Amino acid sequence: MMVINRMPLLTMRLYLGSLIALSVVLTMGSCVWLLGGWSAGGDAWLFAGITLLIALATARPVKLHQYVRLSLRVAPQLIAIVLLGPALALLATAAGVVAGYLYLLFRDRSNRTDLVFNTAQSIVSTATASMLYARIRSISLGPLREPLALLLAAESLHLSNTLLVVIAILVSGQGTGLGTTFKRLLTSNTLQYWALLGSGILAVLLARAAVWAVPFLFVPVVLVERTLMAERAEVERVRAVEDAEHQVVLRSEERFRALVGNVSDVLIILSRTGSIRYVSPPVEGIWGRTATSLQGADAWDVIHPEDRVRARNLFDQSVTNPGVNLTMEVRVEYGDGSWHPCEAIAHNLLDDPSIQGVVLTYHDITERQRFEQKLTELAFHDVLSKLPNRALFMTRLEQALTQTQRPNHHVAVLFLDLDNFKVINDSLGHQAGDALLLAVAERLQACVRPTDTVARLGGDEFTILLEDTDDLTRATAAAERIQGELRKPFVIEGRDIFTGASIGIAFSSGTDECADGLLRNADLAMYQAKGSGKGHYAVFDHSLTARAPARLERENDVRRGLEGGEFELVYQPVIDVATGRTVEVEALIRWQHPTRGLVLPGEFIPLAEETGLILPMGRWVLQEACRQAFSWHQYAPHDTPLIMAVNLSARQFGDPQLIMMIEETLRTTGLDAGCLKLEITESMMMQDSDQASATLGAIKALGVKLAIDDFGTGYCSLTYLQRFPVDTLKIDRSFITGLGHNPKDTAIVEAIIAFAKALKLTVTAEGIETVDQLTQMRILQCEQGQGYYFSKPLPAALMQKFLYEMHTTPVLAA
Repeated sequence: MMVINRMPLLTMRLYLGSLIALSVVLTMGSCVWLLGGWSAGGDAWLFAGITLLIALATARPVKLHQYVRLSLRVAPQLIAIVLLGPALALLATAAGVVAGYLYLLFRDRSNRTDLVFNTAQSIVSTATASMLYARIRSISLGPLREPLALLLAAESLHLSNTLLVVIAILVSGQGTGLGTTFKRLLTSNTLQYWALLGSGILAVLLARAAVWAVPFLFVPVVLVERTLMAERAEVERVRAVEDAEHQVVLRSEERFRALVGNVSDVLIILSRTGSIRYVSPPVEGIWGRTATSLQGADAWDVIHPEDRVRARNLFDQSVTNPGVNLTMEVRVEYGDGSWHPCEAIAHNLLDDPSIQGVVLTYHDITERQRFEQKLTELAFHDVLSKLPNRALFMTRLEQALTQTQRPNHHVAVLFLDLDNFKVINDSLGHQAGDALLLAVAERLQACVRPTDTVARLGGDEFTILLEDTDDLTRATAAAERIQGELRKPFVIEGRDIFTGASIGIAFSSGTDECADGLLRNADLAMYQAKGSGKGHYAVFDHSLTARAPARLERENDVRRGLEGGEFELVYQPVIDVATGRTVEVEALIRWQHPTRGLVLPGEFIPLAEETGLILPMGRWVLQEACRQAFSWHQYAPHDTPLIMAVNLSARQFGDPQLIMMIEETLRTTGLDAGCLKLEITESMMMQDSDQASATLGAIKALGVKLAIDDFGTGYCSLTYLQRFPVDTLKIDRSFITGLGHNPKDTAIVEAIIAFAKALKLTVTAEGIETVDQLTQMRILQCEQGQGYYFSKPLPAALMQKFLYEMHTTPVLAA
């Protein structure tokens, strides 16, 4: 009996359905026939015994093929046909097969498809064999009738079972044709089938003589099963070994093909005399030469003439040193006549019977050399500007210093730091910042000789090495020339950008100096220049060495003070000149140092700007000022809301997070946006007028008021001023001081007030300290005033008291 292990889908289901329908018809027919007169008795015990045998045999299948297994039940099937008759044989077969496969299902060794197919297959094959057996016995053949019927019935079981399985294989799309598949299965199962059928025939003959001896016939059946299983296991073991060996061979061949055919290397085998015996296929794609054109040629013909001696020496060394890999770089001529650098590796395999030659592996290293050259460039040049970087600058400085040991040979180092670069970079973006750095690099190179070195150390820091400098005059002249060029506007992304540079100069003294020391001296001088104001230069003197630790200590001091809460705010009122009432309060920062006492902003604000500490400091000032303003509004809720004025630094104004920071501060403190006024200077707006206009517009969109502080001291033109959405102009105190006795100051103030009124802007006069100044401001119709005449800056508690007193008793008219 044969069993299908797996079934296809649609076509297989149709075939299986047809087979099931036929088996159901045969089984029902057998039942109807039996209802006519069969009675329990001896046949019942025989029926039960044969059914049990079929069930046991079904539960012990032997695999013969990928999709086919041999079942031992063909022997009891044959016995059932002869001893029970067609009808009972069908029922015994059906019952036994079902019982056997239910056992297999229970043991997870089969599936439902096997149960259905094999039951139907067994019923159909049993019916076919039964009809043939009955037909032969009905023919008068003398003594040959019974043996012939028995043999034909047995073969009918064999052929019908095989044919049904072949049809299943073909329908599932697994076979290679009816004849071929049928022949292959018959070849593989005929011997085993007839071993089992022979046992069945002997059982039939013995049953007719002595029924009790029949069970002993199944001993050889079991032995046949064991033999078949052992044979099958041995066949599978041998096949597995053969498959494994075949896979090893295939993998070896694949590795060889990959080695010589698919890599970016050319493999050449040379004879002992140096002639080419073999060339790998990649030579055509890599070198542009055919393998046949090189075979038999001298290996040195393709080597550059300048490299041939070294290549020949490498070959001779390889011949005398078997088993050693020798490597060198040579230039190889490609098919187009170009020379390419290659790494050649020689390996002596003259004693290997399969090679008998020296194997040369050529690897094109053109890209590797380009990459190494690029790495060298990256190691010694700035990626953005392509200028020498710190490493190359220091190398050249060290070389230049070795020349200063000779008389009248000096070098100068200029250390440049761009003014306001961080503001520009933060406000306009890194792309604009990079474009500015490139433009600065070009101007710097144009300001010095070709023999001098311009380098970029990183960020906005540049250095210049001036060699063969007789005295300091040439270095200072170069610094002045550079500052003049950098003051000119840079056109970046269609905008005029203004910057400058603080320059430190260090001059070699001719004594034993090191490159690091000279560069450090120039750096210290640059900080000295920056401390004098933007756009200056300073020459190093040894006193700066002592100041450097002090500057670092001040920076750390500011940082600690900010983290330790040592800073505080004081407030100065802004008075309505007409009514005497307080309309604004300006928040001013002070540093209550634990050892130095009160420190004014002029001492720490420039350092905070330079180090970037101004950003967290400014964030704290805005937060604290808004919180205090909201508190005062709660204290006097029915008064006209007091406006809180806060100064913005240049670094803050260029911070991309400024608008978000203002929004967050207003939200967390609860202060209405209309009660906040931010003050900026003219120079901050003119650094990049387009960007300044956009930033001011975004602040204005929040509802926050804007003021220009110290107006008149910068270079903001009146035309530009009309573009900016400001609310207030604060006249610088230097003009207020000269009111009444300096006609120029009076004229300037009068012009500013008139211009502001034309633009519908409020004017605040800073620095009012006398009643005469207040009188003059009233005469000129200035709306607001601020200064010591009204009040000096006060702590929050005293300011609150001042606000209360001013509410009850305003400042009287002068």
